[in-house]
Amino acid sequence: SSFSAAFAYSATNSNMASAGVLGTDDTSATLPTCDRLFIGGSVRFQPVPSMHAKTLRYYPQRIPNATLQGMTA
Repeated sequence: SSFSAAFAYSATNSNMASAGVLGTDDTSATLPTCDRLFIGGSVRFQPVPSMHAKTLRYYPQRIPNATLQGMTA
């Protein structure tokens, strides 16, 4: 089975969409300082189910909520 999901964040809010359904803006999230992205592997040294990413996109700016929703519809 497959699914689509998109996540967007900025210093003041974050949100996500999955299967064309938009979540609610979170204006209280505290974002960590990150310098890398790991795809696959394990979470806190615990195995995770095997998954395959068909498409992965990164945008260096906050994507509007309507775009998130449309990307996953």
